[in-house]
Amino acid sequence: ERIQGNLSSIRTKAAVNMDVDTESNQEGIDCLILKFNVSWPISLIISNKILDKYNLLFRQIFFLKHSERKLRNHWKAHQVLKEFYSGSILRRTFALGQKMHQFIHKFIFYVHAEVLEPRWIELMENVEKARTADELMKFHMNFVDTCLNLCLLTKKNLIQLLVNFLTLSVRFSEGMERWCPTEKIKDEMNCHTMWAKSSKKMRSEYRYSQRRKRVASIGATLHEEAWRDEFQTFVKNFEDSLEKITG
Repeated sequence: ERIQGNLSSIRTKAAVNMDVDTESNQEGIDCLILKFNVSWPISLIISNKILDKYNLLFRQIFFLKHSERKLRNHWKAHQVLKEFYSGSILRRTFALGQKMHQFIHKFIFYVHAEVLEPRWIELMENVEKARTADELMKFHMNFVDTCLNLCLLTKKNLIQLLVNFLTLSVRFSEGMERWCPTEKIKDEMNCHTMWAKSSKKMRSEYRYSQRRKRVASIGATLHEEAWRDEFQTFVKNFEDSLEKITG
């Protein structure tokens, strides 16, 4: 069965369900598609129908890598933030981010190592054995369809579950960036001209002064009711999404 729609349209629906302004949040990943112009007789093997399936496969990989990168940036921000604040709410946000990252990282490994690479090797072996164009078309079609099936891209409800999870991961990372910005902390530490030449005592005093300046505002932000409510929503949505995917 040919899948109607693509990851972009499904992701847009997921964003609407999560009350995201889709028009103002369009990114390059939402517009990226593959196009490949081929002449006859190669067009018999790489048809428009095959390209549609390749787009589903590659867009899934792009979205997975995009979500992983966002969560990696959250981890880097946490390494800066933990030096200035070590409250329980920070540990909980870090734990949630790590759970999201662990799932996505393992899924990416599964897609690359367990699905694409062995099926590609199998395809190359079959290509060497092929004697007619019909055999090439059959082997190539089987390769694409098998990859789509093993990557959970053969049913729209499975795509929706995965896109919802990835959208949630991206929104969580962006929420942490919004509520707990760490760029100013990193800039202040990097702009200290005497930092590299200063003594250990001076560096210790400088770090302490920076901590005193930022810890109050950061701590207050993390304990604001609005953020705590938003974080609890992230936790609930994460648990629900994970249960639906693995259930």
